[in-house]
Amino acid sequence: MKKIALVTTTIFIPNLLDEYAQNFKKFGWKDVLFVIAGDEKTPKGITSFCDALQMKSGFEVKYLDIKSQEELAPKLAEYIPHNSLTRRNFGMLFAYRMGADTIITIDDDNFVGDDDYLKYHSIVGDTKELNCISANTGWYNVCEVLKEEKNRYFFHRGFPINQRNFDNKLTIARKKCKIIANEGLWVDSPDVDAIALLNYGKLKVVDFDSSIFGNNFTLDKGTWCPLNTQNTAISSEALPSFFLNPPQIRYDDIWASFILRKVADHLDHFVSYGQPIAIHRRNTHNYLKDLEKELDGMKRTPELIKELRSIELDGKSYFDCTYELIEKLSSNFEDVKKGYGIWLKTLEGL
Repeated sequence: MKKIALVTTTIFIPNLLDEYAQNFKKFGWKDVLFVIAGDEKTPKGITSFCDALQMKSGFEVKYLDIKSQEELAPKLAEYIPHNSLTRRNFGMLFAYRMGADTIITIDDDNFVGDDDYLKYHSIVGDTKELNCISANTGWYNVCEVLKEEKNRYFFHRGFPINQRNFDNKLTIARKKCKIIANEGLWVDSPDVDAIALLNYGKLKVVDFDSSIFGNNFTLDKGTWCPLNTQNTAISSEALPSFFLNPPQIRYDDIWASFILRKVADHLDHFVSYGQPIAIHRRNTHNYLKDLEKELDGMKRTPELIKELRSIELDGKSYFDCTYELIEKLSSNFEDVKKGYGIWLKTLEGL
C-alpha cells in the first residue's frame, strides 16, 4: 500500500484535519502522514492539537515550526518569507523525505466530504484508463464539469486571460495514462480569480457532474489547465517540477502547475481532475487586495506559457527536465530560475 502524506499550512488550529482522519479510518487507510507547516501566526495550541490528533487517530502527525523548517532546509528557509502560504513547501519536503509516494496538499478551508477521499487521490502514480480530453485551442477549463447554482460560467483560477474563449472543439478518447497529479474539484465556493468574485459577488457550486467525463478524467498532451494546491495530489516522483515560488503571489501554484505540465507532457505522464470533491468554505478575503496580488501573474502568464511551449526537453526524469527547463527559460523569468534552483538543490540534499 502506498504511503500518503496530507500537507497543509495554516494560521489557525486545523480542526478540519480531525474530519479527514475520521474519513481515512472509516475507509480503512493505514499508512497516512499528516504534516502541518507553521508560520509566525500559527497559534501556540497547535502542538497540543497535533499530539491529540495523533493519539486519537493512530496516524502520524508532524508539526513543523519555523525552527524545524530552517533545520530541514536552511537555504530554502532563507528564501521563503514568513507569513506566506508558500511555507507549504516545507511540508511537502518533509513528506518527501519521509518516503511518501503521494503528497496531497489542502487549504485550511477545504473540508472533506462523505466519500472515500483517498480512493481518488491514490490513483496518482498508477496507470489508469480514463477519458482523455484534447482541445483544438490547447486549453480546457475543467470548471465546465461543475454546476453553479445560477448556471454562471467561470474559469479555474490562473486560467490564462488570453485563452478564455468559447470556441473549443473537444476530442475525447479512452486512454491508458500514468497519472502524476490529481486535482480534486470543489463544491460550494470554486477556486476562481479575484476578478470573478468582484464581478459576481459570490459563486456557489452545487454539483460535480461525473456523467460528462467520469469520476476522474485527464487532459491530453498539449491541452492544459492550471492546478492549485487546495485539494491536489502530486506524485513524489514529480515533486522537483512543482515548487511554490514566493514571488508569484497567488500564482505560485499556478506557475508550478504549468512547469509540471510541460515536464509531464515530455515524459508521457498525465494530470487528472475530478474526485475527490472537497467542500470549499472560503475563508474571509479582501478581493481587491487579492486582485492586486494576481495582476502580475495575469500579465506574465501568457509569456511564460509561450516560452514553456517552445522549449525542447531531452531529460528522462523530473529532476533532469526541470534543471533543463530553468536553464532554457529567458532572463524575463529570473525569479522562476532562482526559486527552482534552490528547490532542486534542496530536494537533492534530503
